[in-house]
Amino acid sequence: MEYLLGPVPLLRTRNSAMEVFFGNLPQKNLSGRFKSVGVKKGLILHKRPALPKPAPPKASQPPNGSQQGKPPIGPEAKDRQDDLRDPIDCSEMPDLELVAHPGPPSAEGGPPAGPPAQALLQPPVQYAVPFEMRSLFLIQMLKACFREAGWLLSAPKVSGRAALMVTESFPQTPFFWAIRLTKECPGRMEALFWALGQAESGSAFLSKREAQRGGRCLAECPIGEEGSAWNRAWILERVGDLAVVFFVDFGHSATRPLTSLRKLEEDTWWSVGPLAQPFMLQGQVFPPHVMRRRIVEGTVAGPLEREPHILKFVLQGEVPKDSGEV
Repeated sequence: MEYLLGPVPLLRTRNSAMEVFFGNLPQKNLSGRFKSVGVKKGLILHKRPALPKPAPPKASQPPNGSQQGKPPIGPEAKDRQDDLRDPIDCSEMPDLELVAHPGPPSAEGGPPAGPPAQALLQPPVQYAVPFEMRSLFLIQMLKACFREAGWLLSAPKVSGRAALMVTESFPQTPFFWAIRLTKECPGRMEALFWALGQAESGSAFLSKREAQRGGRCLAECPIGEEGSAWNRAWILERVGDLAVVFFVDFGHSATRPLTSLRKLEEDTWWSVGPLAQPFMLQGQVFPPHVMRRRIVEGTVAGPLEREPHILKFVLQGEVPKDSGEV
């Protein structure tokens, strides 16, 4: 009878005695330990054979690049040594690879003539359109405040040379709001702002119940270092005792206390469309601070493809060039 259970010794009976065979275990004192169970003797099975000694390398040329007197390094041993090496340091990314741009094709229609130019492919920077400039936002504002959205369709008709007074800029982006300075513009601005100033002194404050989201009101708007001015506003949201309002004539959003908002519900105050409209610098961005009440001159290069009511503006002295889709 034979039993084999993993590392347990192999037992075999012979003439009512028992022999034990051990695999790669020392034979010393093993038989004595198993006398109590009738073991006759213990033998060693599967003894590991001795490894052959490598031949000494020649003195003139050590094999496999090993030093003299040491065993050669075989392919398998070399692979094991390679696996034990330090991992590759990936903390620094490699430099960008130069991509070859082909030159103009030859007259015969073959490959480009001349060596290809080496340059880095740099995709154009994409800027997200600010929330207050998006068409869906402006349509809702126009319908709530002016009862119609025709102003949005007339904005892309501006073209050619223009002088703009910046009313709001978005730092480190090309987007800004501005009032286009025409011959009629100063008179319209003066009449509207003078009337709003007169309304501020005689208009009642809105109660917390009346200051609801989507309502029209009169609020104080910061216009720059000169201070602030009362302007037509649209309530975007209520946050506790504060209201987020959008000033329709400046393209500016601000937070104001609910108790500081005044009533301005008569349609006569909303018969004139917004004074400011959205623009985008072409090929440039604004500095990292808000700019207001600065006059810039240049050329209107056409509407933005995805938002036609936003006009691309090229500052004076610059050659118009496409800045990519936003």
